[in-house]
Amino acid sequence: MASDATLRDYLAAKAMNGILSNSGMIDSVTNQTLEWVAKSAYQAADAMLKARG
Repeated sequence: MASDATLRDYLAAKAMNGILSNSGMIDSVTNQTLEWVAKSAYQAADAMLKARG
């Protein structure tokens, strides 16, 4: 993890990696879908942090 990255950033990056591992996402990537991926990754990270307590 980069020294300036937060745990939230790290978790979002892991979630984004999972989302982008779907070949259907790669075949239809646009700026709009990338924005959706980034937003969704941070939503997933926030949920993980909330579940962590």
